Amino acid sequence: MTENDSRIEESPLFGTIISWLKSENWSYEIIPDKQAIRTGVQGRNSAYKVFFRVQEDKQQIHLFLAVEQKVPENKRDEAAEYLMRATWGLQIGNFEFDYSDGEFRYKVAYDVENGRFSTRMVKNMVGISLGTFDRYFPGLMAVTFANVSPQTAISQVESPASNSAAQDGEAS
Repeated sequence: MTENDSRIEESPLFGTIISWLKSENWSYEIIPDKQAIRTGVQGRNSAYKVFFRVQEDKQQIHLFLAVEQKVPENKRDEAAEYLMRATWGLQIGNFEFDYSDGEFRYKVAYDVENGRFSTRMVKNMVGISLGTFDRYFPGLMAVTFANVSPQTAISQVESPASNSAAQDGEAS
């Protein structure tokens, strides 16, 4: 552990995230120059890269989930439409899409200024992000690689049968 790693672990927001990661026995890497922590998790539908970015001075925490797959250039319009349809109505978080390289990710952010950031909040951030990304990931793959329209893929993912199956598999 470097001196920068130690300073990061001592900061309140980073310390809370690290405390939760340790309680869950997750391995992680501190990235001091980005004020970030990198880890990963296996969902039902993919392996996810997990990236916490902390701005201590602003008291903000961002959690990003991403995958290795990227959307090919010829499918980026359809993928962007699908992700916007998926984001519509979400109560917490949103999908982001980089047209330049086809990267997509899910983001949740907290502003905890004058508040208290807890390990329960970290658990909720991870759970919401993983549950949402895992729910919508198969539809995005269908749009990208099976020529399913964004509208059809969203209808399939958001159908009542799909919702109950997703809820059955979610961790408490």
